[in-house]
Amino acid sequence: MSPAEQVRDYANRHYVVPARASKQSTVTFTAGSIHKALGFDGLMPCVCDALWTRSRIFETKFGVKRISRIGPRQGATSTFTFSLA
Repeated sequence: MSPAEQVRDYANRHYVVPARASKQSTVTFTAGSIHKALGFDGLMPCVCDALWTRSRIFETKFGVKRISRIGPRQGATSTFTFSLA
């Protein structure tokens, strides 16, 4: 599995699925939390690209829709919000 696929899979399993189970309409998480959890070193641009630049893949595969990204374009504090509807 590529790093980008790992990012999308992790975001789904650890953020999207629990948010849906809690009946939330949106989910928010940071690039840094995923980068750290996956044990990546120097792959922050990959994390951000997998979730935002190439978000169509994430949106289609997991049935989410991007709402906003706050923070640096490719930084640990980049915060992503997706609609679960």
